[in-house]
Amino acid sequence: MVELSSPVLVLGVGGAGKSLLLRRLHALAKTGRVEPHVDADVVPSVGVDIVNLAIDKSRSLQLKEVGGAMMPLWPMYLNGAAALAYVVDASDAFQLAASAAAFHHLCDLPSMRGKPVLIVWNKRDAPCPLPRSETEAAFDLERARTALGVEGSVTTLDASALSGKNVADAMRWMRGIYGV
Repeated sequence: MVELSSPVLVLGVGGAGKSLLLRRLHALAKTGRVEPHVDADVVPSVGVDIVNLAIDKSRSLQLKEVGGAMMPLWPMYLNGAAALAYVVDASDAFQLAASAAAFHHLCDLPSMRGKPVLIVWNKRDAPCPLPRSETEAAFDLERARTALGVEGSVTTLDASALSGKNVADAMRWMRGIYGV
């Protein structure tokens, strides 16, 4: 179990849906349910967004989203992170290889060793999502698991930040990192 003061780092290439996912998670933490309507009007994150999600009256967990435009700086945010939630646009075949390359670069860093990872295959409700077999093959999950070591784990989740599908599952995974 890790300290609640250590954030879950939320990364992914630009346009993957990180900001909307955080908005959904924040609404879920406030209301206890996935709201049918959340403002989906988001702009690409240029810096760092921090969202605190209430666990109970005295504790909260912190999500730290670092925008895709800041990809060269991502490694410096890994040291204090409890875990990584990596968001992938599962409907964008053109970005898939770049997203997978960025993900593997992170997994190969010493500061990632032993950290749990959640890969959110986002935008599964898009008109033409990529087959899960294609996204998993591009991300070579066994290579990632090997790089992270025995303490690290990689969990994948089909989701839609737009509709809220499986956002509660992402929240359960994050709470599980802290044992709450």
